[in-house]
Amino acid sequence: TFAFVSPHHARNFPSMASSIRERLGGGLLLACTGETVIGGSREHEDCPAFSPWRGVLPGADLVPLQLEVEETPDGIMCSGLPDDLGTRAADTRAVLLLSEPFSSVPQSVLDLLADELPNVPVIGGQASGGNPGENRLFMNDREIDRGAIGVVIRGGPQVRSVVSQGCRP
Repeated sequence: TFAFVSPHHARNFPSMASSIRERLGGGLLLACTGETVIGGSREHEDCPAFSPWRGVLPGADLVPLQLEVEETPDGIMCSGLPDDLGTRAADTRAVLLLSEPFSSVPQSVLDLLADELPNVPVIGGQASGGNPGENRLFMNDREIDRGAIGVVIRGGPQVRSVVSQGCRP
């Protein structure tokens, strides 16, 4: 389950995350704050909003991940990827990621995933709606304020993505 929540609800987000998981009977929950939240046929910007999305992938193995990115004298270091990531590339269908934009160094993470998982789609986006330190990610019941969270999808149905350009590139 993914949930996208406007910053207006940030104070209540921990209890919301717990309630979502309880009502849906568990499963993996990945969530983030968003300046603009889309639900149904409406776009909600600068106002309270909440939009959940749940998928069912028969036969898939979901491997949750939490990435931490840090700058070292040797360059950008990323930790939190599954140890067997590269050796399981053949049965990896996709990687779904949500990241905190001020601390995740998105291009470095994408470059690393492209090296480890060539031709595997990486799908996701950035938390938004706040200044550095204000954006939030949630994995299950844990609040995370930096890095990225996601899931590696192995086996099950093929995953395809469609990009809908919402504004001029």
